Amino acid sequence: MRGAFGADPRFEVVGEVSTGTDAVAASHRLRPHVVLMDIAVPGLDGLSTTKAIASKCPGTDVVILTVLEDSNALLPAIRAGARGYLLKGSGVGDIARTVETVRRGGLAFGPVVSEWVIDHLKKTRAGGGKLFPSSPTGNARCSN
Repeated sequence: MRGAFGADPRFEVVGEVSTGTDAVAASHRLRPHVVLMDIAVPGLDGLSTTKAIASKCPGTDVVILTVLEDSNALLPAIRAGARGYLLKGSGVGDIARTVETVRRGGLAFGPVVSEWVIDHLKKTRAGGGKLFPSSPTGNARCSN
């Protein structure tokens, strides 16, 4: 990411880490505006890491950027606090727009993910179910 965003004056990459635990620690230390998070990261998984950052690092938003094309991961990611969700392979322009949208307080989904959302809403409404059923809660915590 540093290479992709390094030349763009709108962005400053303040850190890169390889584990969920390191992402939580770096978020506390560096206070980034946005964290790009994969779901499949070593150590603390991406969803638990997202929940920890979202709950304990005010002012830091999380965007999921993952290779996992699994629509079943979307709602748990949003419940964990993710404000955006993209699949790896998204262009730098798409990632930049998502980061900007999230920083302005919006939610952003890539094209494939947007289709998942629409499909979920159609199926849920057609079946008479809840749009966003509750899920088991986890209690991931950032440690100071």
